[in-house]
Formats: sequence, C-alpha cells, structure tokens
Amino acid sequence: MEILSLWRSPLDKVALREAELLQDRQPRCSTSIAYDCDFEDMSIYNFGYWYLLEGKNASTALSTMLGVMASPSATMIASGGLAFIPQQAFTVSATPAGYSVPDQCQITGSGGGGLAGSNTFYHFTVTPYGDDTQSYLFNCVTSGHTSGGVYFCGLAFEWGNSPTPTSADTCIYASVWNCQAVDCNFVNCPVAFNAQANSCGLVRCTIQYQSGSPANATMVILGAVQTFVIGPSVFMQDTLGDPTGCTAIAVENGTEHVVVSNMHISSFDFGINYSLAGGATKFGHFSKIECDANQRCVYMMPPGSDGTIFGDKYESCTFSLSADSTYAESLFYIGTNGGANKNVSDIELDNLTIYQGLGHGLEINTGQNIRVIGGMYSGNGTASAGVAITGACGDVTILGANLRPKYDNAQNVRSQLYALEVSGSPAGTVTVDSCDMYGYSGSPVSVTGAIASNGLFITNCHGYNDVGTALNGGVPPVGSGQAVSAATCSTPYFGPSLFMFTNSTPVTVYVFGQGISMNSGIIFLPSPYDSFYFSGAPLVFQWIGK
Repeated sequence: MEILSLWRSPLDKVALREAELLQDRQPRCSTSIAYDCDFEDMSIYNFGYWYLLEGKNASTALSTMLGVMASPSATMIASGGLAFIPQQAFTVSATPAGYSVPDQCQITGSGGGGLAGSNTFYHFTVTPYGDDTQSYLFNCVTSGHTSGGVYFCGLAFEWGNSPTPTSADTCIYASVWNCQAVDCNFVNCPVAFNAQANSCGLVRCTIQYQSGSPANATMVILGAVQTFVIGPSVFMQDTLGDPTGCTAIAVENGTEHVVVSNMHISSFDFGINYSLAGGATKFGHFSKIECDANQRCVYMMPPGSDGTIFGDKYESCTFSLSADSTYAESLFYIGTNGGANKNVSDIELDNLTIYQGLGHGLEINTGQNIRVIGGMYSGNGTASAGVAITGACGDVTILGANLRPKYDNAQNVRSQLYALEVSGSPAGTVTVDSCDMYGYSGSPVSVTGAIASNGLFITNCHGYNDVGTALNGGVPPVGSGQAVSAATCSTPYFGPSLFMFTNSTPVTVYVFGQGISMNSGIIFLPSPYDSFYFSGAPLVFQWIGK
C-alpha cells in the first residue's frame, strides 16, 4: 500500500495507516459457503443443513425444515420463506398425509434435473407408501392464504414403483390459493399436481410417464377457480397403451376460468378429460395446444347426467390420433352423458385442426349452442366424417371450416368418407355455411337421422352447394298432397335449390303460399324447407341444389 515515495507531511503517513486499519475491519465473506450453513435468520432454509442435522435422513429433514418454516424464530416476522434444495439426489418417503407446506413458501432447486439416460438426476426420488393407500409428497393445505402463495421452482421429481404406487398418489396437492409449480420436471408421478384451490397451476413444467406406472392415472387435475397449465410445456407418455387409461389434464370439480395454453400433449389415452369428477365447469379457455392421443384428445362429457359444462372455448389447437393407435372413435367428443342439452352449452371451437383419427374428427352427440368456426377437420377415418352429429343435440353452427377428405401431410394420410355426417336427430338447428367440402367421390354430406323441419341448413359450401345436385329424381310433385321440399324429397338436400319447368299450356305451381299459372318458369327456393307442387305435371321439369 505504500505507493507514495515522498511524504508532503507526517500526517499523510498517519492518514494512510488509518485507512488501512479501517479496511481490515470491514466484514468479508469466506471463500466458500459450507454445505451445512444455516441461513434461517435470513428466512432462507438450506436443506443441506437439515439433511446433515437429521443424520442424512431426507424424509425427516424435509419434515423438520418445513415445520420450522411454519413456526419461524422470534426474529422472523412471518412464516414461510425460501427453502433451497442443492443439486443433490434425495430419497424421500410419501405418506398418507404428505409433508405440510406453509403458506408464503418457495421451495427452489439449484438445477433442473430430470430423465437423461446416464445423467438422470432428481432432487426428490419418492418412495410410495404402498399398501393400496393413496400417498402424497407435498401437501399444501393451510387455513389462510396470501396473494403471494406457494411456489415450487426448478425441481425434479421421480415417483418410485416399490412399494406399488396407486393411481392417485400425488406429488403436489395444491389446496391453498396461488400455489404454483414453475420450471419443474415430474417423472412417473401418477398425479403430478392436483389444483384444488383458486389460482393454482403449473408454468413451464414437463411431465413424463413411463411403462409400468399405474394405469388410469391423471397427470394434472384442475379442480378449482382460475386454475391453469401454461407452457411452453410437454406432457408425454412414453409407450403406446402402457399404462392404459391415463389422462394428461382433467377438468373437474367445479372449475371456473381454467386456462390451458401453449403446450404439447403426447400419447396419453386422453389429452383433456372432463369425465372424471362432477361439478359445474364453466368459462375455460384452451389455446395453442398440440395433442396426439391414443384415444380422445378432448373428452368433453361430464361424469354424470347432472354435470354441466358452460362457456368453454378452444382456440388454435391441433388434435390428432397417435400414429400407431388403433382406436376408432372420435378425437374430440361433446356430450351430456344422458343429461339435457342445456347441461353442455356455449362451446366454441375456433381454428382447430383435427386429423388422422380412425373415427370421426369432431363428434357432437348432445349439447347446445356449439360453434365451430374455421379450422380443418380432414383426413379422419375412411368410414367416418370430419364433423359428425350423432345425437339429439341442440343448435350447432359450423362456419368457414375446411372439411376436405384428406390432410395431405399427415403421418398417416387417410381419406374420410364424409365432410359432415348427421346420423343423430338434432333437437335444434344445425347451420353449416361457407365450408370447403370439395374432393369427395360421392356426396360430402350424409344424413341418416331424422331431421325436423328447419333442422339442417347448408349454404355456400364448395363441393356441396355448387355441384348442381339433381333432386327428386327429376319427378315433379303434383297435387297438394304431394308437396315436397328439398329436405323431404326422395333425394334429400339441405341447401337452397331452384326448379325449372316448361309446359305447352299454362300450369299452376303452388309455392310460398301462392298459386302462379304460367307456361314456364325458373323459381329459386332459398330454404331447403320451402315446399311446392304443381296442379298438373309439366312437360319438362328439372330441380337442382344450389
């Protein structure tokens, strides 16, 4: 420090020495922080400290640390704090009650971890309780809540298979408001996250479920108001059909304003499933989801006839059947499970792509006020349709959808039999407008169900309304008892039509409630339910769909 070669005053040297003494008295950090350092006075809880304190028993250490966080020392002004989990593998045991997590708590790992061959690493490898008893790892249940909530960040979890786990074993049970898992990785957890309180959910988490894990498991349960799964995220089952009956995301138990967005779901039997638990579900928003499922990408049906689904919207999603699956039912199913049509209502599907199914792409069995806007429903089962009406549903609108037979770039290119199939008997009105039905070898529309008056309208659809379909075999209806409309003629047609006739003498045609006598004419019928008849058969008659 003696950098002055000449002292201007004896006091200069004294001042320099005092500066050096002051520097020496300043606190300094050591060159390293020991594994067993205790930072409790800073509301930071080092799991390594508790792990060594409890004789390297991770289960006891976890219970002790969380207990201290719930009842902090006198120097702390609130419970909770930051729990730091080092980049180390800990084996912990699940219990029927789980490890209670206090509110205002953040449990953070120092690295991501997860499944990676020889580099596989998990912060917590969980031993199931076994004995056919549902068990938990983290149980977030408190008598109160804050807007800050509880956070699990950057942690990797693996659920073991010995003792045998149950399909209900749960990694994080979130029953306190604002509980979130962020940037976490879950492997083989039968239930990775169960959201049972307001504003609970996952952000940027990954889930992987492997062969040999319990069947009929549900990776994420959304069971409360404003619960969510927000990506980018990947939920993946490794092996087709093993285990069976598993669901990626269940929507149940009275949810409201659920959000699922920006994620990929792969190879689960069910992508999004409403059928597992009852309650009223309303105003869910699902967007930017890619799902290839072994069975159904979306199963929108309550578990009982009294369950309700109201106001759910799907936007900009892509749904397909897993490439090797042989499941031959619809990919997206809407129904009431025997309940009234009003029980499943105000459902909007906006710009969806549904393809590569072996059954129908979209099946609407029951429900009402269902709107299909844009999107593509193509390349599904060779004996099936892009969109099928299979029950006594209420009002349905299909507007601007691409319903062509093939989806050319699919892994399994199929040519579906129909653009639209109506095998059920709608109780409401089905309106189809401005859809693309071009490319079918026969009629793109099949109607085998009973259609009530004003029950089905198809207009402005390329491949249907523009091909001049000949109606009623060219036979004119004669006499009031033979009045017929396009929808009720021998070759039923559900769009506008026109007929042309010529006769050597005037003939009376009865249409729109009026009788008009003329030798010839061209008359446009804007509705497929507009009926007409002649007083006598004209010499020349032609009737075509438009």
